[in-house]
Amino acid sequence: MATVIATIAAVAALIAVVMALRGRSDGGTAVLRSDMDLLRQSTERAVQGISSSVSTQLQTMTMSVQTGLAAVNTDVSNRLESINRSVADRLKENAASITTSSQ
Repeated sequence: MATVIATIAAVAALIAVVMALRGRSDGGTAVLRSDMDLLRQSTERAVQGISSSVSTQLQTMTMSVQTGLAAVNTDVSNRLESINRSVADRLKENAASITTSSQ
């Protein structure tokens, strides 16, 4: 991302130099318009590149978070099931113990 911003700055500086050098000749207005058009186009491309990069990174992060949450959900579910089995076994043991001691 920093590379893209540095590229934008370099292109803008280059265009500013070109504009300054060309502005001295006749038809400076046409050259200025052309240079401004080039600057606008390069800026649009850079912004689109940054937008695409950020979008891709967000999608990747979203997928990672979803995968992580699914794993946590499965782990918690398995642990709760284990706890439920353990509690059910203890209740059965206690019920059997109470039945045996009351006879």
